[in-house]
Amino acid sequence: MAGKVQKFAAVIFLTLLIWTWAYLSVERQISLWVTIEVSPAAGPEYLVQFEGQSSFPVKLTFKGPPTKVSQIERRYRTAHMDPLQEKLVYYYMPQDYGHTSTGTYSLDLMDFIRQSPTARELALTLEACEPPRVTVNVEVLVPKQLVVQCVDENGSPLAAADVQPGQVQMYVRPDYTGPAYIRLTAQQIAAARQNPIRQRPYVDLGPTGPRRFADQEVRISLPTTELLNEYPFQPQSIGFIYSRTSTIPSRFRVQIENESDLRTIHIRATEEAYEAYRRMRYHLLIEIREEDAALGEIPPREVIFNFPREFVRKNQIEATAPKTAVIKLVPLTPSSTGG
Repeated sequence: MAGKVQKFAAVIFLTLLIWTWAYLSVERQISLWVTIEVSPAAGPEYLVQFEGQSSFPVKLTFKGPPTKVSQIERRYRTAHMDPLQEKLVYYYMPQDYGHTSTGTYSLDLMDFIRQSPTARELALTLEACEPPRVTVNVEVLVPKQLVVQCVDENGSPLAAADVQPGQVQMYVRPDYTGPAYIRLTAQQIAAARQNPIRQRPYVDLGPTGPRRFADQEVRISLPTTELLNEYPFQPQSIGFIYSRTSTIPSRFRVQIENESDLRTIHIRATEEAYEAYRRMRYHLLIEIREEDAALGEIPPREVIFNFPREFVRKNQIEATAPKTAVIKLVPLTPSSTGG
């Protein structure tokens, strides 16, 4: 009797073993939507976009053992339901593919995915990838020391802001000549009038971004101010700022193409500050750079409001909005130079 029981148990065990082996030997497929992003380790000197986007969705089809596929399915489902869970992201390093100069590159996604540590961690076989390739745009940025400018929520400069340090190093496009910005809300402005606050300056690398923040914070403080009145103001004179060694005045006449936009400005000031500004020799200033002479078209340049410094220090005068000038350098003819 005992022998029959042992034989029966052995048959059951072998049957279960065969079923288990058969189950494990069958491979299942799974399709996942994953994201390709530039690796945080790539460095701040690289601006990378995948067909105009900072990240790129890709549909991958894997196959593998049912148990492993089930694990991946649970992980993938959890990642979509819980934003705090790990997402399936494949990181692109420009240096790994020799994409270390500004240009447009075509990336084979099958090879990219197969070589990725994330794919090796999944321990599945990659069967298909849609789309099979992606266009990668790489820009190499350059480090520059940028002046930090504080603005309010409307973009109006906070001229009286005391920023320490006044400059930060950031990676920007080679032709970028603007400042690094700190945009303060009304609540932050009120706080900065009481005690210094700390913020990280930023630059926008394009009209729609991306936005890059400086590694370091700066300290901002604003003096307590009295109530300012808003005035419309018609500037009577516009001056130009040249370097001491500039040859532009002897070779060109500066022509303001959008002069009508500068005929009326709006300022906030105390009555005393307003009267002092009205008496200034030049109400607006425009910087003219030596390299402007070589440009076919000069980019719009922010106008400098030539406010009296003593009232700026007391935060008693400010512009309600920035102004830009479109300028053109017109070569002087021999007759106009007196030759």
